Amino acid sequence: MAVLAATAMCATVPTITAAHAATPAATVAFTVNGQAPGTAPIPVSGVVDIAATVTPGANNPVQTVQIGLTNSPYSQVETFQPGQCDTSCSVTASFDTSSLLGYAVGGVGTPSTPDGAHTVYVRALSATTPYGYASTAVQVDNHRPTAGALTDEKMVVSATKALTWTVTPNVSATAPAGSTISDVEFEAPGTSLPISHFTKNADGSWTVTVDTSALTGIYNIAAIATDSNGVSSLPLVNRLIADNNGFAVTAPSATQLNTPDWSALQLGISFPGNWASCNESVGSSRVSAPSNVELQVDGKVWQDSPVNPNTFYMTNAAGQCVLPAVGNEGTAAKPLPYGAHTLTWVVTDNHGVQESATESVTVGQALTSNWPTNPILLTAGSPLHLAPTVTSPDGYSTLQSWTITDQNGKMVASGSGSTSPSVTLPTSVTQETGGRLTLTLVSSLGITTQQTVAWETAWQTAVFTHLSASTITSGGWAELTSDVWERVAGTWVKDPGKPGALSYEWSTPGSSNWHLGSTVMITGTGAGATPAGVWVHPGGSACFRASYLETVPASSYGGLNITATGAPVCLTVKP
Repeated sequence: MAVLAATAMCATVPTITAAHAATPAATVAFTVNGQAPGTAPIPVSGVVDIAATVTPGANNPVQTVQIGLTNSPYSQVETFQPGQCDTSCSVTASFDTSSLLGYAVGGVGTPSTPDGAHTVYVRALSATTPYGYASTAVQVDNHRPTAGALTDEKMVVSATKALTWTVTPNVSATAPAGSTISDVEFEAPGTSLPISHFTKNADGSWTVTVDTSALTGIYNIAAIATDSNGVSSLPLVNRLIADNNGFAVTAPSATQLNTPDWSALQLGISFPGNWASCNESVGSSRVSAPSNVELQVDGKVWQDSPVNPNTFYMTNAAGQCVLPAVGNEGTAAKPLPYGAHTLTWVVTDNHGVQESATESVTVGQALTSNWPTNPILLTAGSPLHLAPTVTSPDGYSTLQSWTITDQNGKMVASGSGSTSPSVTLPTSVTQETGGRLTLTLVSSLGITTQQTVAWETAWQTAVFTHLSASTITSGGWAELTSDVWERVAGTWVKDPGKPGALSYEWSTPGSSNWHLGSTVMITGTGAGATPAGVWVHPGGSACFRASYLETVPASSYGGLNITATGAPVCLTVKP
């Protein structure tokens, strides 16, 4: 009979295939403390002795026997050489369920095996499958006390820099009569905290207070109860979040806001010493999460925004934690007042820790002007004059400087804030031309406004309308003609022969309402004396005029129309 060595083993369960289905498995029989398995769990405490007899299947010698106890560190293995377990072999193992394991250096030991339901199993492995297996339920009862139950999955310390923890331990229901809790020990493995002891309270609870000012980070802590019989409990493990260094808030880098809307701003969040990460969790709870964001303007609360508890810190491209300056995505931001202000953000986390950041900003809007937006058409030789009025929408910004540049970027006019923008440019009399002018305004806040307008010159046109008679008899006809003129390079030229349209309009004498009568398209062969027959009802005297529209070919500055309207001529109709 062999006593197995305490060696951990992770066995892989073989898969039965068709090739091995006929290979018989080993049979296993065993006892626990001399008791054969039955239908009810076998009660055990202290040392558990397991004795097993293994009978290999025909031509399937056993190579390894593993005996283990679930929910414990115990798993013992015996390995056999050929011929040692070809027909039968016996194996024994002993597990001390009352043994203690160290939890923290210098601390009381904790049980290797908790009280409660476990399974003893024996597994016989051979070179082929299947393998032999047998098990039975056992009930371990070493009368262990409990150190209590967790009321919170984490303990947080921050501004107080001291941890206070209260537990309510209990003796085992199977402990000898009169058993009591004699001590509860505080342990924090991996920290500089010393072993401490809870103090018993009148209500049966126990409390310990530990100075955690030297810690920053997340740690395991444990309470271990010992009863009057010297039996220790399993450790009641909790998580300690030492938030002593808090978090740091970085204000938005923008010192100039061109709008009162600050909803797009973001706050930077960091954890000194990297004691936590952006969205680190303990159980189902965040280690550090925002709960409120308050904005102060010049020392007075401007907006206070509770943060949705499900809000996570975002991360930017650099991996830094960021938080919307308004607290939650989509939260409306109360518009900031215009002018220079000191903004202070106060962020409160889910532990009640508050940190702040301050930034001096200037809030303003771009200046505006009535600089024209539609293209400008001038007759050749006419000066181009622009003198826009500048306004300040925020009522705070002032004009600091201005420039006017042409389409080539050449500056044609400039000035300081004390002078209003103005420019006068001559245009050529001898040729049609055009360009673009850009007005640039710079406010006292450094905000730039640019506006651009296109301009173009064309020859001046004129149209003259003629009637063949000024008086006719009812039912008669009068002939209406017109002449088109264009002033080219300072000289008037009749019938310039350019594409356009000649429209005739009529009105009753003394009325300013004109009605379109007919339109004659000019294709470029000259307007000539273009006639149109006119017939007027008896007693229906009327006035007539012609309007000429010349189409300017599109250029890089636009495509504009030149119009001219002739003086009216009137026709009197007699009965």
